[in-house]
Amino acid sequence: MSDLPGAVTYFHDIRQATAAVSAPGSGSALLMPVISQDTVWELAGAGVLLPRKSTSFGPKPTACLAMRVLGMS
Repeated sequence: MSDLPGAVTYFHDIRQATAAVSAPGSGSALLMPVISQDTVWELAGAGVLLPRKSTSFGPKPTACLAMRVLGMS
């Protein structure tokens, strides 16, 4: 699997995921169980690294993008 932008898409809704792969040759859908916040903390405390995007709750900043928190000195 290539790691190019758009090679993998993420859906938070099972209906959207299945619709995206309903046409022949349009790919596959992997339906994953939700990981609880307690499990994330437990695994992080044990030093376990989770797979890419497994704890993503929104878009990630583009690489080399400088961010500044406003209102902090």
